[in-house]
Amino acid sequence: MARDQYRKWTPEEKEALSRLYNEGLSFREIADAVGRPRNATAAMCGALGLNRNGTPPAEVVASRNEAKRQHVASNRGRYNDYLREYMWRRSAARSSPSNPGVTP
Repeated sequence: MARDQYRKWTPEEKEALSRLYNEGLSFREIADAVGRPRNATAAMCGALGLNRNGTPPAEVVASRNEAKRQHVASNRGRYNDYLREYMWRRSAARSSPSNPGVTP
């Protein structure tokens, strides 16, 4: 079977892809079985939400985003303190005897 990377995936090909992927075959083995290029096979596995550990990608992304939000929230106070100190030092360094500006 010729490898045609531009033709649309049929439902039967997608079902075979899912089945072979869940059986643990490599992308190369799956590509040979369905007659598609390896990269097209890997891309379709991603589009179908298949991965080896059984967690759908949307849930993985959501958990990463939640962890990032918690990290940012926990560091927001420290960042604001740092920024306040930086701005104070910057304005104090700009002041001169003729232009006192902010007094320390």
